[in-house]
Order: sequence, then C-alpha cells, then structure tokens
Amino acid sequence: MKLGCWTEARSIEEKKWTQACGMHKQQHFGALGLLWKRVEEISSLDTKIDSGALILSLQLQVSFTNVELDEIKVHDTVIRTSYIISGQHFFKPALSEKPAGTVGGGE
Repeated sequence: MKLGCWTEARSIEEKKWTQACGMHKQQHFGALGLLWKRVEEISSLDTKIDSGALILSLQLQVSFTNVELDEIKVHDTVIRTSYIISGQHFFKPALSEKPAGTVGGGE
C-alpha cells in the first residue's frame, strides 16, 4: 500500500473521530509533529521527510502549534518513524504533553 493512501485513510478516520467527539483540529494534543526532539542516530526503518520549511523552522524552534504545522504543510506526512535532518542534526517527532486542565485519554 502506498504511503499516500495510508495517510489519506488515517486523515479520514481522524476526521470522523473528531467530529464524533465534537473536537476541532486545534484541540488535539499529543499530535505527532507538534514537538520534535534531537536524536543522535536513526534506524534503517525510519522514514525521511523532505520539507525545506520544516528544516528551516527546526533551526529556530522544536515546538509548533497546529496552525504553524499546517503552514509548513507536513501535518499528514509525519509518522512515528519520521525523521528530518536540520543543520547537522537528526530530529524525530515526539509526543507533546497533554495540556493542563484537560481530562480523559487512554493513559
């Protein structure tokens, strides 16, 4: 299966879930791509992301809002095994913390 098909199917399921819960995209927490961590090495199973905008952004910050990530246009391409090279460093997506005052979740 092509990655694009998987990404599209994931987006449709996410949309159905958020509509059922009455949530909007801006209310998501823990979304991959909102927070990035520098890592020393990557695995041969990791998937490289080619995004000039994200490369430049990671030189200035490692935490993004949904709006910023939408502007960079990588929201639907980031998966757990993604990585990107910015400067001379590898970066991988990290799960962001749940915002204070929120309830629920499968923790």
